[in-house]
Amino acid sequence: MAALDYLYRFTNYENLGRYKYSRTTFDLERMRDLLGWCGHPDRAVPLRIHVAGTKGKGSTTLLTAAILQEAGWRAGTYTSPHLEDIRERIAVDGNWITPSALDEHIDALREYLDMPRETLSPTFFDIMTTIAFREFARQDCDAAVIEVGLGGRLDSTNVIEPTITAITPVHYDHMDKLGNTLSEIAYEKAGILKPGVPAIVGPQSPEAAEVIRRRAARLGIPVWWFGKEIQVVLIDEQYFDVVTPVREHRGLRLPAAGVHQRENAATAIGLCDWLNENQKRPITRQHIQSALSGIQLPGRIELFDMRRPRIILDSAHNAISAGALAQTLKASFQYERLYLVLGISSDKAVHSVLEALAPLAYKIIATAAPSPRAMSPGELAQAVTQTTGESVRSFERPVEALQTAILEATDDDLIVIAGSFFLAGDLRPVLRKLGYS
Repeated sequence: MAALDYLYRFTNYENLGRYKYSRTTFDLERMRDLLGWCGHPDRAVPLRIHVAGTKGKGSTTLLTAAILQEAGWRAGTYTSPHLEDIRERIAVDGNWITPSALDEHIDALREYLDMPRETLSPTFFDIMTTIAFREFARQDCDAAVIEVGLGGRLDSTNVIEPTITAITPVHYDHMDKLGNTLSEIAYEKAGILKPGVPAIVGPQSPEAAEVIRRRAARLGIPVWWFGKEIQVVLIDEQYFDVVTPVREHRGLRLPAAGVHQRENAATAIGLCDWLNENQKRPITRQHIQSALSGIQLPGRIELFDMRRPRIILDSAHNAISAGALAQTLKASFQYERLYLVLGISSDKAVHSVLEALAPLAYKIIATAAPSPRAMSPGELAQAVTQTTGESVRSFERPVEALQTAILEATDDDLIVIAGSFFLAGDLRPVLRKLGYS
């Protein structure tokens, strides 16, 4: 606990709504200096897979690592933010970093972190990223799958020398920092592309694709594009085919709901097919199918249906994720009425989220995501009224909002929790206590 208290003393931009997005604030030289002091653990893992994007990068990271693990690789994952426990961010073969290991890494960095300096100190995310690299080196990982935190170009993770990169769909999010156009946002995401390093690119708008294409051409790197080199054929709600330049994967099954998750899986398969072809590591269709069948994607259209009414927990917080959630609700779920428990950060485009989800909702219940950046329930309720014309109830405590929905809903209704990873993480343990699983 003392080590974590020490860690949380450092600037954590995840909890700040407004800050300067620049090379000074996000100084990669600061990261390189810290890693150099540690002996460059970022270079210890033989294969390094770097994943950026607006939507789907977390799922793609987890899917890729699961496939590698099934194939016998020792695979580390670094993701953010976390739902319930900070240890979720750093895992090896699906097992979170232990509390003692996390404490040991923090204590080992204290000497460097406490040094007097004229420049900005490392941030919370800098330190967590360094701890991830140290843990992967300590556990002799064969591969590390690293999810970008914010953007890509200036992200702390962008100090790595990747074996291969991936860019999942680019859309509008963090616009006050990354830019107001898809071209500007794509420029930041494409900052992870490196000379001589191949890339897998997921579904993109023409505007974003053009920016990525130009940078890839300038760097002279090979790219497998979704819809061209990577083809996906949806068979039904669970089964699909994926064809890459080197292999055909027929009749794959992914229990996770949503067309977007099949697209994320195709990106992960593209990464693994390239590695299998170029690194001579055997990754078979059986490995891929086994990984997809057993994958768990917490907080991503996660269904709790052991009790009634059924509850879906999702972290949709921008237009593209809310749209994917709405599409999946219409295509894959039947219900009488839908209760939407919503809590969202103040720096998010709340009206875009509401435009996607409000038309499906019988009632919307506003609450506050447990984050310093959270929009107040009153402000959110007002935004809902402005968008829908309907008055809504609001609750300061998320658990009260959830309990209200459960009490009012019938067995044939569906409750959807959305708007924030912080809200999903806060209510996930509550659902387990209530007997949901």
